[in-house]
Amino acid sequence: MVLVHSVAVKMDPKEYSTFGALLRLLIVLGIPAAALQTIFARQAAAVTNDIQQRQLIATARAILLGTFLVWWFSQSASWPPPGRCRICSKSAIPSHSTSH
Repeated sequence: MVLVHSVAVKMDPKEYSTFGALLRLLIVLGIPAAALQTIFARQAAAVTNDIQQRQLIATARAILLGTFLVWWFSQSASWPPPGRCRICSKSAIPSHSTSH
């Protein structure tokens, strides 16, 4: 991570702060991902028959579905992008002036 910051110093201050926020997000998401990788590796090594293999496949599919749903809802919450929605923008709301 130290090498990343040495290259990122050449960025604009606003871009650098956005880049730092994305790096923090990567770290936050990386911890559960590493834990899941460890759990799946342990379960895959312990598979000895078809029933256990089916259970492992079902668990992997459930985790992938859950991850997809979290992504989907987070994207749905941020749609439409700010400034792109005519209904949501302030200029689309008619102002009622009282002066004649």
